[in-house]
Amino acid sequence: GKEKFLVISRKEFEWERNCSKHMAHAVGEEKTSAAAREAEAEISPHDQMISQIFEAYATGNFKKQKIFLRFPDLPRLADKISNEMPAQHRLFKNVTPELEQIFEDTVQLQYDLGLRTKAGLVLEYFQVFIQKSLRQIGAKIIPLFAAILNLT
Repeated sequence: GKEKFLVISRKEFEWERNCSKHMAHAVGEEKTSAAAREAEAEISPHDQMISQIFEAYATGNFKKQKIFLRFPDLPRLADKISNEMPAQHRLFKNVTPELEQIFEDTVQLQYDLGLRTKAGLVLEYFQVFIQKSLRQIGAKIIPLFAAILNLT
């Protein structure tokens, strides 16, 4: 068939690495660039933090891959924050509509790039969701993610 390519330009190398990997998967290529392979070998503390949150709260499953579901995983995370950190829960409630929109946008991106599920996010796209949240919502959400990690 005819190959389709989507070019995404971002400053953050992590964003490019994640998207490139899934673009290659979407068109049936398993080859990755040398830079992408090197990046895969190095796991940043940021990626480790995101992976820990994902592993602690993702309950869905799609083709033997764990996925983070908008319902019930996002509300479960909110409940955990509410019970253990009331100040952070107020922050979470203030940004919840923005987070839900970012979540939906990321699910659509994942779907468009070849992972045919809209039920939730696999780890790589959960990382994209977190990165987009940090970029769009800004610094006010950083303490929230740090607090979430302390709850896992």
